[in-house]
This record gives sequence, C-alpha cells and structure tokens, in this order.
Amino acid sequence: MVVFEAATPRAMMSALPTFYVGGQIEREQVTVLRGAKVEISGSPSVPMGGAREPLGALPTSATTPAVVEVRPAALRVPS
Repeated sequence: MVVFEAATPRAMMSALPTFYVGGQIEREQVTVLRGAKVEISGSPSVPMGGAREPLGALPTSATTPAVVEVRPAALRVPS
C-alpha cells in the first residue's frame, strides 16, 4: 500500500509515474506499507484507489475504516 500524505497536486503528479512502473519511492510524503490486510481512516476524507482504479473516498471514522485485503489470485497483475 502506498500512502501519499499532504502533498500539492504538482508533487502528486510528479510522483505518479514512479508508482506505475514500480520504482523505488523516495519522497518524504510517501509511506509504503506491506500486509495482507490494511485498515485506514483519516480526516479530512480524501480519494483513494487501487490497481489503477478509483475506490471512493477514505472514511473519516476510525470505527468504520476502509478495509483493503489481499486475496491470492483474485487480481491478475500484468508484468
């Protein structure tokens, strides 16, 4: 999971190509997390996406976080 925190639109646009080619992400606004299941919420609500698809807005309540779970063989990723 890649979390891009509090960045300007210009900074996000300059970083996007790195995400899609799988390059090393070395920016102070970027946190890379690994795990089979991730729960996340935040305030204010921000857009989130996965596998190059929009997933909606991030929930603002920790009692009902967004849950992203890795399911083996559920998604074919081109190499």
